[in-house]
Amino acid sequence: ACAAAKKFSVCGLNGSVTLWDMDSRALVKSDASLPSPAVAAVFSPDGTKIALGLRKGTLHVLEVPELLLVESIELSETLPIVDLKWSLKDVLCIAFGTTIQVIDMTWTKRATCVCPDSINAMDIAGEEQLVRASCDDGSLIGFDFTSGELIENSEQLKEANWETRTVNSAVDVQAIASSSKFSL
Repeated sequence: ACAAAKKFSVCGLNGSVTLWDMDSRALVKSDASLPSPAVAAVFSPDGTKIALGLRKGTLHVLEVPELLLVESIELSETLPIVDLKWSLKDVLCIAFGTTIQVIDMTWTKRATCVCPDSINAMDIAGEEQLVRASCDDGSLIGFDFTSGELIENSEQLKEANWETRTVNSAVDVQAIASSSKFSL
C-alpha cells in the first residue's frame, strides 16, 4: 500500500509490517507482532493510519509512523480479508468471503453487503457512496455503502467516479446480479 505522505508499507507473510520512506528508501519502522499474516493493506486518505487485513479475518488499524494499534476488529474466524479500500469520506470497506463490511471512523459497522459468490476485488466511489465487487462467479455487484442495498442499475455503476480501479470493468457487457439471487 502507498500513502500520500510518501510512505510505503510492505506486509510480510511472517506477521510483520514494515514502513519505508519512498524518497530516501530508508526504513521508518518495522513491527513483527501481528497475530497472523497480513494479506491486505490500505492507508487512510491523510496517511496517518494503515489498515491491515489479516489472514485470520481480523482488521488491525495502526497509527503511522509509530505502528501503534488503534483498533482491532474480528470480522471472521475462518475467512481471510481479501481486499481493503479506504474512502476519501473516511469509510473503510473490508472484503472477506462473500461479505463487504463497511465501517466508519468511530469503528462502527455501518452496512453489510453480501454477494452471491466469493469476492476477489472491490472498488469504492465515495462521492456516490458506492462499492462494487468482482466475484469468483464472474459477476459484478454494486452496493450503496451507507445501507448495504444492492444497486441494480448498471448505468449508475458505470457512471460513478471510482476512487480505486481494482475491479476489471472495461468489458462491453457486465453481469449485474439481481436481488433475487441473494438476500441482504
